[in-house]
Amino acid sequence: FDRRLGQASFCGSFAGMCSSVLVPDVWWALFLGILTAFNFEVLIQTRNMFLGVGGRLGATAFIATFIVALAQQISTGILSFSFTTFTNAFIVEEVLSMAFWHAVGSVATIVLRETSDESSAADPVRASAVVGLFGALVFEDKSAALGVYGGSFVGMSSPSRLMYGILPGNVEPGVKLPTPSKLKRILAFAGAGCLGGLVHGLSAETGIFAGAWGGKAGLSAFVGCLIYRGLDN
Repeated sequence: FDRRLGQASFCGSFAGMCSSVLVPDVWWALFLGILTAFNFEVLIQTRNMFLGVGGRLGATAFIATFIVALAQQISTGILSFSFTTFTNAFIVEEVLSMAFWHAVGSVATIVLRETSDESSAADPVRASAVVGLFGALVFEDKSAALGVYGGSFVGMSSPSRLMYGILPGNVEPGVKLPTPSKLKRILAFAGAGCLGGLVHGLSAETGIFAGAWGGKAGLSAFVGCLIYRGLDN
């Protein structure tokens, strides 16, 4: 399909990952789909916001999911958050595990994009889909598969945007882009993936947006990329 259609369907699929608690019937599913389509048209197609930042499609879907949850008065779990959660060694282990698998997914995606002989694999949407499908088929642990898929969204980032904050195609004439080594690039994507995994793991283990909230993995990847840029600056 046309690349724009690929992005739109990918964004919609994230919203469709909601549980039946958030989408109890076909009418709520239709409402969620319409909201997601509207958000995509405004934020991505028209304004092209956060171009080159991984996870922006998932974050766009999550906004629609959040509105649907508010409309049904479903708790976000934010007000019930407690720091005592971090005293539980099992929860800490689960969070660190999610961070690890996110890093794996991120690195796998950017490596696939930049080293594959198949030109279509360079497309961020297709590369992420391949890595996510591979994780789902290979890993019996659903948390690991979800972590790899969530990390693949970080791997959709433009290297220049993630590592240097430079918008794709927005380089002034005569200005030469930095050329980081392959190792530095891999470490950057692993670091951003790890941060996204920490956000994802913490939200899951502390009960924030508990259950299947469509776009949560993408939102976590998006936040991880923003935190990485902030720390790198």
